[in-house]
Amino acid sequence: QASPAVAEFTQTHGGLSLFCLFGTIASMCMIACCFGRTVPLNYILLLVFTACESYMVATITTAYDPKIVLAAGCATALVTIALTIYAWRTDVPIEFFGAMLFVIYLALLPLSIICMFMHIKALYTLYLCVGLLFYSVYLIYDTKLICDSGCTSG
Repeated sequence: QASPAVAEFTQTHGGLSLFCLFGTIASMCMIACCFGRTVPLNYILLLVFTACESYMVATITTAYDPKIVLAAGCATALVTIALTIYAWRTDVPIEFFGAMLFVIYLALLPLSIICMFMHIKALYTLYLCVGLLFYSVYLIYDTKLICDSGCTSG
């Protein structure tokens, strides 16, 4: 492990993890529902959300080998960069990606219910692959939506 002291602290202080869980949910709801456009409160809530989410991710990652965590982070960054560039450059209509998201979601929902009751490693692998596909298409859809609305007006 990268730091045994940090791993021991995060794993023995479950109350702090629970506090951060509720802090993440509460700050996200306040940003989305009430205070998303109120300066400086929105910045304070974003700081609270980021700190709570960072602590929770740190707590989870201390249970894994640092090399695996680093490899997963690098792979995620590379996929995100590649798909963002693709979304900027593609001429495929955005409606296509919206339809793909709906189809993938319809595949993911029953698969998640089946995974709750059947503990088969291959089924979990399939679920993770479909979830990765969902993330990938959503990233393209969201980036393309922002680019199509913002890039054409300037």
